[in-house]
Amino acid sequence: MVKLRACKRLSIYNNEFASRRELKVFGVSVHIIEPGLHKTEIANLQAVIDSYTSAYEALPEHVKEEYGREYLETCKIHVL
Repeated sequence: MVKLRACKRLSIYNNEFASRRELKVFGVSVHIIEPGLHKTEIANLQAVIDSYTSAYEALPEHVKEEYGREYLETCKIHVL
């Protein structure tokens, strides 16, 4: 598994390097954005749960009846 991940990572870097060289003549810069240990809203589980709840509350009543409140609660559980 580790070897597969290393191969994937290396292929991404090689693709980025080749793209950078090819696109430089057109004034386009290519970068790889990697996840880091920065606190962002995407890592804030309460913010994700709140967004699910607000999206659910904004739905028309017939859609809420179709899915039910249990669907929302199941989505919240999967976030945690």
